[in-house]
Amino acid sequence: MTEKLSWLEIKEQYPNQWVSLCDIEYDKNNEMIIKSAIVFAANEDFKVVAQKSKNVGFSNHEFQYTGEINPEALLFQKWKINASV
Repeated sequence: MTEKLSWLEIKEQYPNQWVSLCDIEYDKNNEMIIKSAIVFAANEDFKVVAQKSKNVGFSNHEFQYTGEINPEALLFQKWKINASV
């Protein structure tokens, strides 16, 4: 795992990719906005990221897409994983 990055840094380092995020810090005024997080896994293929994230070990974990939203990406946007399951 790497250090905590801002959402802008994540988008710059992992363009047009699915990212598995953990230890997420949300904006205090809007819980839908990510301020920073640790990138656990990243790939253009969502299935690869999901497979790598099976045992992430964080309760504060979710998947995000760093590129433009398209119908395929929208299907999984904001899909959260409960690490305890």
